[in-house]
Amino acid sequence: MNTQVLKGVRILIIIPGTVSYFYDEEGRRVAEALRNLGGCVDVETLRSYTPQPYDWCFLMNLSEIEFSMQSKAKTLQHVRHIKSFATRVAMILLESVEMKWFFQSLQLLQEADIDILLDLGFHNQYERATPETRKVYHFIFNGLTKSEREAAYQMFTPLEERPLPWTFVGHLTKERMRFLNKLTENLSRDGFLYLVHFTPVTETGPHLNQEQFFTVLTRTQYKIWCSHHPFFYIESIRFRMALLAGTVPMKVNLDPHRAFDQSLPFSYLIHHEDDFHDAINQLDFEETRQKFATEFLEYPSLEASLLDGLNRLG
Repeated sequence: MNTQVLKGVRILIIIPGTVSYFYDEEGRRVAEALRNLGGCVDVETLRSYTPQPYDWCFLMNLSEIEFSMQSKAKTLQHVRHIKSFATRVAMILLESVEMKWFFQSLQLLQEADIDILLDLGFHNQYERATPETRKVYHFIFNGLTKSEREAAYQMFTPLEERPLPWTFVGHLTKERMRFLNKLTENLSRDGFLYLVHFTPVTETGPHLNQEQFFTVLTRTQYKIWCSHHPFFYIESIRFRMALLAGTVPMKVNLDPHRAFDQSLPFSYLIHHEDDFHDAINQLDFEETRQKFATEFLEYPSLEASLLDGLNRLG
């Protein structure tokens, strides 16, 4: 790949800054990938950017950016200002296209007259999207950056250095509590469980911050989670975090009537609630971890995916 293909291209990335460290981190990852392609990239918030000519501006989740600004009017004012000096503006999301949070950002995108929405994830959601979403929708595979590919095996510590058989971290819901009761009864009571009531994910809590969560995962064998919404979605962030921490990701499908395409990435690590315990007990940790890492590294890098997406947009 030509590492200077974007030489001379100026890019502004706007992150929320105070709401979700997930989107802040994804913005920095996109910046790293674009810099690896030769782009000149600035990562800012709506409070810190400096007006100057840019070829592209990428907004990391307008809904969370609005929340950080505490004002819809100010958010739209800033975005329209950015449009006056950035040649092209797009929003990046990592959400199910059927979720209310997706539609909140979509509404802001429409009000700001932005016509490009980049879905950064593992599976193309175009068929599940509404007609309005399809008008602006573009899929980008959320592969690993150059530095992540180089670090893929750094935390592959042996099993004996991972005393936690499983870790489950997320928001508290009745459906999750029902599953976790089964998990502790049928798998092991020695796992790590951390649930909080629904609040924005920030570095200051009550959620585990990124460093704390990563530290727990480096002592964990299986990273288990389930969505807190009824729609099928493969959370690329969770899979990448598991890889870099050297753990095996396992997603639980809580709806037995909700089927998913077995050809999707890492489908062997996604199981219905009723057969989850049998599935995880049949896995060999070391073999599964190696298979997961090998498969992840075979997918396109984030650099390649972004470049392909920009080329398609013209």
